[in-house]
Amino acid sequence: MNYAKKDNKVYIVKNMDEVTLKDDKDLFIVKLDGSKLHTYDEFEKTAKAAFQTPTDESMFWLNTPGNPFCWIEELDWLLDAGFNSFALIVENWSKTLDRDSQKKKDSLLWDFNHICDYWAYEVITCSVGGEPKDFNIYLVG
Repeated sequence: MNYAKKDNKVYIVKNMDEVTLKDDKDLFIVKLDGSKLHTYDEFEKTAKAAFQTPTDESMFWLNTPGNPFCWIEELDWLLDAGFNSFALIVENWSKTLDRDSQKKKDSLLWDFNHICDYWAYEVITCSVGGEPKDFNIYLVG
C-alpha cells in the first residue's frame, strides 16, 4: 500500500491554550503532570499506566524497564479498541525529571522525537501491517 507520511511533531508550548487537539472520538489522549514525575523511571512507569500498557504474563516484554520504545511503538491494545491517533500532553514540562540530570531529560526529548517519527512513517517498515498514525506530543510550561 502507498501511505502518506503523517506530520507528527513534538510541540513545546507555554500553556494549555496553545494545545490544539482534533475533536475526534478515535483520538487517545494521555495527560501527565510533569511536576510529579521526578525521574525517568517515574515518567516511564506513569506513562505506561496512562497508555494502558498490558501487564499480563504473555506481554512481559512491554514492561521491561528502560525499554522506552517497545511499549509505545506497540499500541495494538489501543488500536484494537478503535483508537487511530494519539496525543501525549506533559504539563509542567519544565519541572519534569527535576531529580535526574539534564542528559536524561535530553534523552527523553530524543525519545519523543523518535516516537513521532516512528508513528509518522517508520511503522510501515518496522511492524507487519503497520500504518502511519497521528501521534503528537505537547510539552507544556
